[in-house]
Amino acid sequence: MDIGAHCSVPACHQQDFLPFTCDCCSGVFCLDHRSYDTHECPKAGSHDRRVVQCPVCKQMIRWTAEQDVNVVWEEHVRIGQCTREKLQQQKAQHKKPKKKRCAADGCREVLLTSNQFHCNKCAQDVCLKHRFEADHACETKRQAQRQQWLGGFKSRASTSAKPKTSQFQKNAQNAAASVVNGTKSAVSSLVQNAKAAGSAVTATSEECPMCHQKFAYVSQLIAHVNRTHPDNSNSSRPSAATSHPVARAAAGAGVPAGSEVCPQCRAVFPNLTALIQHAETAHTGAVAAGRAGAIDQEKCSIM
Repeated sequence: MDIGAHCSVPACHQQDFLPFTCDCCSGVFCLDHRSYDTHECPKAGSHDRRVVQCPVCKQMIRWTAEQDVNVVWEEHVRIGQCTREKLQQQKAQHKKPKKKRCAADGCREVLLTSNQFHCNKCAQDVCLKHRFEADHACETKRQAQRQQWLGGFKSRASTSAKPKTSQFQKNAQNAAASVVNGTKSAVSSLVQNAKAAGSAVTATSEECPMCHQKFAYVSQLIAHVNRTHPDNSNSSRPSAATSHPVARAAAGAGVPAGSEVCPQCRAVFPNLTALIQHAETAHTGAVAAGRAGAIDQEKCSIM
């Protein structure tokens, strides 16, 4: 029959319809003699792959059971495979890339494209939870970086400095000190002048007779009375005796005690209410100019 094959073992020679072929000696065997030990394969172990680690370059060297491990290692060294460069290349290939983590203290979150934030002030990459300046101590790290930069700059300057540089530094320091002293004296004189001007304005300022608040201009006083004391200003209207011609006549005759004088036209009025009504009707342009001056003065004081 052409189906199957006979076993290659002489003592067996059994015909097997599903024979086995040995991958080492290429013999045909039955089910009972298919293993290496049962048919005593002379080439058993030829496909066995073993490795030994080189003690110099840490590479794995393959060898079989039929070979001597010492001979294999000597061949590995002789052909030039055992080098330090090979070891470094192997370490670089097996080295895992370091994961980028958050720069905030105590945070170990891995930074990816979607959860990282770059701080423009301290130039650090942090996670979204520590993106604010107070959360990742931005100012402290900026100062540390500044001190480190200044320290490196000073060290480089000290190493590259020449003996003649000391005299140049002294001259520069003296010039800087003179400039600073001149600036301080100029600033102190400006402050004293400003204080003197402020005291002069305070001495010649106008005072509200109701709340005793002082103003630099009459227009400010009038606006204050109209805004703060409207009841007192509207309680009495100017009578015929306080009209403009009569007031001018009274001014020519003499200023009685307790009367008010207009600073614009020197007209005399018996009370402050009449003076305010006169200023609103006769000196409207002066009041507007005074208000503009007050606004400019407030702007100057703010600046």
